Amino acid sequence: MKLKSKLELKKRDLSLFSYLHSCKIASTNQINRDQFKRSLVTTRKRLAKLREHGLIDHVFKGIENSKPNAYSLTPAGFGYLKKY
Repeated sequence: MKLKSKLELKKRDLSLFSYLHSCKIASTNQINRDQFKRSLVTTRKRLAKLREHGLIDHVFKGIENSKPNAYSLTPAGFGYLKKY
């Protein structure tokens, strides 16, 4: 599964899309705990890539860019979820 800008979607990304669809909104810490189960830095990097490609979006950006952020699924992300 590839997107135009060389982002290869992984099973964990589709799992994240499903998670965000059911939760509607989740913080970076919740996503890390429930979905990625990796270092927070790794989770943030992957979320940033998915956001850059328009598959997820910030719902709340912390005060003065503090962490954690909250994310939601975009229509484009939902399209990939439906497709796979």
